Amino acid sequence: MNDIAENGKKFSNKNKKIVITIVSAVLAVAIIALAVFFALRRPKDYDFSKTDLSDNVSLSLPNKTRSDFEEDYKKAFLENEIKDIFYPDAGGKIDFYLTSYIYENGEYKRYEEFCRDESGNPVKDYMIRESSDNLTFDTCLMYDIASNNSGIASLRKCVMNSSFGFEIEFPDDAENENVAGKKFKFVIVPIAYKAPVVLTVEVHNKLYNIFSECEYSKEKAEYGDAVFLSVIAREGSQVVYSNTSSVAILGNEHLFYGFDKLINGMSTGVTATFNIEFKNDVFSEDQIFYDFNGKKIDFYITVNKICDTEKFISEKKGFSDVYVLIENSRFEYYVSGMIADELLSSSKINSYPSGSYKWMEKLSSDFVEDIIKESRKYMEKLMGEKVSEESALRYAETNYLEYTEYIEKDELIKKITEDNLNYIIIINAAAKELSIDYSEDDYKNDALLYTDNIKDLEDVYIGGKQYLRASFILNDIVEKLSSNALSK
Repeated sequence: MNDIAENGKKFSNKNKKIVITIVSAVLAVAIIALAVFFALRRPKDYDFSKTDLSDNVSLSLPNKTRSDFEEDYKKAFLENEIKDIFYPDAGGKIDFYLTSYIYENGEYKRYEEFCRDESGNPVKDYMIRESSDNLTFDTCLMYDIASNNSGIASLRKCVMNSSFGFEIEFPDDAENENVAGKKFKFVIVPIAYKAPVVLTVEVHNKLYNIFSECEYSKEKAEYGDAVFLSVIAREGSQVVYSNTSSVAILGNEHLFYGFDKLINGMSTGVTATFNIEFKNDVFSEDQIFYDFNGKKIDFYITVNKICDTEKFISEKKGFSDVYVLIENSRFEYYVSGMIADELLSSSKINSYPSGSYKWMEKLSSDFVEDIIKESRKYMEKLMGEKVSEESALRYAETNYLEYTEYIEKDELIKKITEDNLNYIIIINAAAKELSIDYSEDDYKNDALLYTDNIKDLEDVYIGGKQYLRASFILNDIVEKLSSNALSK
């Protein structure tokens, strides 16, 4: 497919680290939102940084090489295969039959060079946006552009073994002389699809940090550039979206299809306003702008910085283009998650430091009492009758904690206690084993990247400061272990 060439859930805060949390290991991930609303009656904090944990845990530090992770990455794609309806996405792999037509003398004629439909030899494992070679083709795979005349297209809904088509008019300066200045129609029949292991939005922070290092700036934005933006969206007088620290790779369809067209040609320091009336089916339920369907939204966009991406990537990063860099970032993000997962799931707790269990048990018990109380209040208001503690707990476990099976109250408290304690102990012990020093100033600096009120941020987590501190330290642990693994 390289012959088909074309040349032409929010994150914010510069240098913000990704706090890696593993759901299987830490129950607190599922209840973060609840802890904000329910005041925790905290006992005096237990300081794990001053505790010798060497006898309390048997650590299992990952020892895989780059090739090991590359094999795991390939296997992860196989586990992500979708059998029926799917939405093609950047980083996904699609198998398809392809029929191509060239527009000549007022009609479309079959173009054999691009056809893969009759030989029984389909295009296999085609990764969407693996590089910039087929950018327009890939964009047409992802978005239902042909059926939308407003410039704002919805995600393309594909049904396995059902055809869809689109037209592309290649520019006069296309690298492939055979298609330069010519119009083509492509008919696609998807026969297999594997969803991306890591979504582009998940590596946004990594990309932000990469391009924050770029010293090559430009005055006017062009496709392919990394553009730092402030974006505010209003519905009438109400702010419905705000991100003052975002980076868009123009051509990657930042936020939604059609957004990059708004930015193209803008200059540094300029603020522009765009009024967009979205159709009812532009966004799917898992997209952050789902509530924008069918609404008129005013976007206020400021360009803060424009990177000369091509020059930066080739001279400083050693990649052929920005999409190769993004795919590498996906892989590194995957490696980081696997390392964190293995560390947390394979390390074994031998015992708990004196006093630590009672400390966490009290926090966990208070939390469970609070979710029972709030669930009962909600249910009684809804039903107009008294609700038992057991019914309220069942409701909380199903709707807040997303449990599929009911757990008795005492068992739930025990599980929350041990899951949170295990997380904190393993991370603190691993940091010491790897000689990672993490000071109080480091903690404050990391926390301030998220909020000016550190205490409020601590209250989001059942383990308070100790849990939050461990989450920050986990970033440093994973960074060190990932660097070691990828260099082998």
